[in-house]
Amino acid sequence: MRKLLLNLFALSVMGLCAQTPALKPARTAATASKPVTISTSRVIDGSQSSLRSASDTKKQQKHPILLRGADVVEMNQEKGQAIVLEKKRPSNLRSLATDTGFVRNEVTRFLASSSGMFYLTNPENIRINKVEVDKRGTLTGRGEQIFKGYPVYGADFTFNISSETERFSGRTVEESKIVASAATLDSDLAIQTLRKDLQEKTKVRTLTKAELKLVGGTQAKVDTLYYPTADGLYRLSFRISYRPNLVEEWIYFINATDGTIISRYNNTKGGWEKKTFTGEDLNGVRQSIHTAYNTDENIYYLQNKAEEMYDPENETGTILILDANFTNATNLETEPCTSKQNEWSPLHVSTMWGITQTYHYFKNTFGRNSLDGEGGNIIGIINMNDTETGDPMDNAYWNGAYMAFGNGNKAFKPLAGALDVIGHELGHGVIDKTAGLVYRDQSGAMNESFADIFGAMIDREDWQIGEDVIKPEEFPSGTMRDMSNPHNGCISSKEDNWQPAHTSEIYTGEEDNGGVHINSGILNFAYYKYATATSKEEAEQVYYHALTHYLTATSRFTDLRLAIIRSARKLYGEKNAACAAKAFDEVGIWEDEASLPGMSELDPNPGDECLAANIKDPESGCVRLMSYNTVTKEYTLISEMPALTTPSVTDNGKTLLYVGEDYKIYRCDLEKGNCEIYSEETPFANVAISKDGKRVAAVAYSDDDPNIYVRNLDDKEWIAFGLSTPGTEGTTYDVKYADHIEFDLSGENLLYDAYNETSQFSFWNIGVLEVWDADMEDWSEGMIAILFTYNNGISVGNPTFFKNSPDKFIFEAINSKGWVELALASFDREILSNIMTPLSQPAYPTLGIKDEYIALMAYDEEEDEATVFHVALSEDKNSFIIPEDEEDMVFPLGAETDARYPVYYGTGERDLGKKPEVSFQAMNRKGEAPLTITFEDLSQYDPTSWTWTFEGGTPATSDEENPTVVYETPGSYDVTLTVSNAYGTSTVTKKDYIVVGDDPTSVEEVAIKQVSVHPNPATTYVIAEGVEQGPVLVYSATGKSYANLSVTWLDEQSVRVDVSSLPEGLYILKFKNGSAKFMKQMNY
Repeated sequence: MRKLLLNLFALSVMGLCAQTPALKPARTAATASKPVTISTSRVIDGSQSSLRSASDTKKQQKHPILLRGADVVEMNQEKGQAIVLEKKRPSNLRSLATDTGFVRNEVTRFLASSSGMFYLTNPENIRINKVEVDKRGTLTGRGEQIFKGYPVYGADFTFNISSETERFSGRTVEESKIVASAATLDSDLAIQTLRKDLQEKTKVRTLTKAELKLVGGTQAKVDTLYYPTADGLYRLSFRISYRPNLVEEWIYFINATDGTIISRYNNTKGGWEKKTFTGEDLNGVRQSIHTAYNTDENIYYLQNKAEEMYDPENETGTILILDANFTNATNLETEPCTSKQNEWSPLHVSTMWGITQTYHYFKNTFGRNSLDGEGGNIIGIINMNDTETGDPMDNAYWNGAYMAFGNGNKAFKPLAGALDVIGHELGHGVIDKTAGLVYRDQSGAMNESFADIFGAMIDREDWQIGEDVIKPEEFPSGTMRDMSNPHNGCISSKEDNWQPAHTSEIYTGEEDNGGVHINSGILNFAYYKYATATSKEEAEQVYYHALTHYLTATSRFTDLRLAIIRSARKLYGEKNAACAAKAFDEVGIWEDEASLPGMSELDPNPGDECLAANIKDPESGCVRLMSYNTVTKEYTLISEMPALTTPSVTDNGKTLLYVGEDYKIYRCDLEKGNCEIYSEETPFANVAISKDGKRVAAVAYSDDDPNIYVRNLDDKEWIAFGLSTPGTEGTTYDVKYADHIEFDLSGENLLYDAYNETSQFSFWNIGVLEVWDADMEDWSEGMIAILFTYNNGISVGNPTFFKNSPDKFIFEAINSKGWVELALASFDREILSNIMTPLSQPAYPTLGIKDEYIALMAYDEEEDEATVFHVALSEDKNSFIIPEDEEDMVFPLGAETDARYPVYYGTGERDLGKKPEVSFQAMNRKGEAPLTITFEDLSQYDPTSWTWTFEGGTPATSDEENPTVVYETPGSYDVTLTVSNAYGTSTVTKKDYIVVGDDPTSVEEVAIKQVSVHPNPATTYVIAEGVEQGPVLVYSATGKSYANLSVTWLDEQSVRVDVSSLPEGLYILKFKNGSAKFMKQMNY
């Protein structure tokens, strides 16, 4: 391959050539600060918008995934060593014991069955130190690797066993790196060596008996272990924890053979001491809070380092309160809250106490370790002013990184005085890191409702939200929201504090991001009904389980119903699930088919597969943009000017755009083999062309230009779309600039990554920007949906679409240690799979034309060389496949070829659209006549026409996208929808979808305990006991009645019903028993 390239370059070298470009040039001041001179005809600010549904365009598994064998579910890899591995537990090993011997045997068996993945296999070198079993029955053993009876430093682990899985998490050390020896040095001599060394660093004295009691009884604590030395080998050493005085603690590692000092550090945590303060909060109640005293500065900080999540080694897991000093989010300037005497105001007390109580709620109720579940910091900022007016802020909000507290103005008193408000806002942080519910329309209302639920459960004394901080003149009912009474004392929906209590009242307008704070009242009311029918303790567990297990970013109300019922059944059984179903029935949220159809794949590009990349001549060092045809094995020169970043190619492989090393945009005709300058208005950083070749998007090479510039291919002026990162309560982050951009198949939306910055934080995230409105045939309003953002020091970026699956993409994440992870994700913000790579530089992933593998760039910084290699995908395209050894790795351009910024493309023509996949929904589809219903089209792939048929409705037909229909006559009615676009037609009919009149699934008085139904599930018959003779009615869950079933009364209170003719499904028996009605749901 190298000879082939040499011959190719020899033919094409003409004069001077470009040298190897930097991997990803930093936006230095010399270049990035150049003024942007892009000619724009229109500026679109999408800062107040978000996509209606991220699935329209399309907390984070926390550990990378590496598939290797059918049993492996999850695995992580670092420096060639497995550190996280999860398997299905063998079916013949279901019983558990809690002694350390049992756990050691289980760890030994597990590691032995994972040959080659761990260095630890000898059971004699496994020590189990602690065994715990949680309330779910999951066993956790904590242990360490030992050698010759001594622990090996850093080689500790946890081993979890549940009924279905077993998981090893930890690190092991190769035994060949451990030097076996005896401790020939006395530990007292090691302490003398330590004291002599330490006297040069701090004051060393002998502690008194009284002082020794304060530090654990001894001045020097000595442990023997194997510790790594500079040559990478582990040698027998002393770990000595030494107290030179009453304030400091030092840790020394001293070679137990020759007495040399291997390592030392001050373990005093910067002179911090944990303190407490008790004082009045904003409500006049005395509360105790934790603070932190810095002994070096002699100053107290409003920082809580006393919680279980605190990690002193990394200084994370704290609750920190900052003071904005009456600045706002635009010009935010914060400083820590400090005190010389550990004295704090009611505002300080309320803020710290409220955040701490919220942390305790999630930790004690759900076992959740901070908002992100990983012990991340929780930050509150007080004294924030309003961004628009500069006045005192009449609000509080969570923006993804911190909670901002306003001091109130016209409607509120200082917001820190409401525990439920704090719980609500920090609850958004939990929602962000779990389901990530999109903050718009139904998913946004669910986001708000979950936040209200958390707030109400943290402040459990009532069902009101914000009652402690409202001003009565603005809230006559005495509260901001009331979960038990969404109308909140209002008579009309036009009143500010009114919320709907039923889907018949649902708000369908555009304000408030589609009514996120309005329609949450329906869901709040359902939770109230469910929690009062069962208990708050059960209800909160069910909702948290649904949030963390079943819901996705674009879930809708019906998805919530299904998730809650499923969670209730799993956690507490059928009776609890029936209560959940009844609560949703009573607010008009009924069972339905999946609210959004899955997005099917396109047929792959039928042409040849080609790979464009910067390729370097190994002899001359010249770099050119080349194309390699993987079918013919031929290279073609695209341009003498190398690409600055990854090129962009149309779907048919005819046109390629890229930014050259000179920061100009080049347009290349790949059929004719020529390139020309497309734009040189400003230094550009990146460019993308839509798959159909109609539109172009670009970003400027600037460190302060938060725009993506878009135009039609042959236009002269750009449309500037302003970027922002939306938060909750109408807040946004400032975006400094975007970098990687790519059009989806429709050419209507852009996938991008962006750098965000505030005065306190900076991070990268990935979003989708809608740039084209197909219905209006014009530029869109610039709606934005954020898909993934930073988490605990992880940066994300370089996203790229699958070639044939519209709802999937790949992106990179660089963790805090500098290693690159690849993540395979869906546009529901679900990580389908991810894997640690051995790379420490961005890999710029690109998918082959069949989505069967990913090409990555591996850069060697020392050699300043890069190569391209493949990572294969599973058949369902949902996970990565790693070769068993390096010999199986694929290098499409050859392992020795220096190549950068690869992009795959095909040379054939295909339809980029698909016929629509039909789906619809109606929220309020059961009720008394006259029943007014608004139907909502949920079809995928952009239908352009709709044909509705409404049995029993007025009108009987409609061609509107979301029509409103009135039903005057009781009965059960079918609804049919046919949708079409240029690629085809799709039809669906929902039988007995609308039920008008007496709702057979409702119950005026429930007395389920009096009715005994068996067998359940039934196959041919069912017997009900404890009922009075009278009519026996059978209904499906959708309300369809079944007559002419054989009914036999066995005695005055027992009846047998023949159900053999019924199809499988959920049914309801209804009896008349005096003035009450009885029912029992059954699965046949």
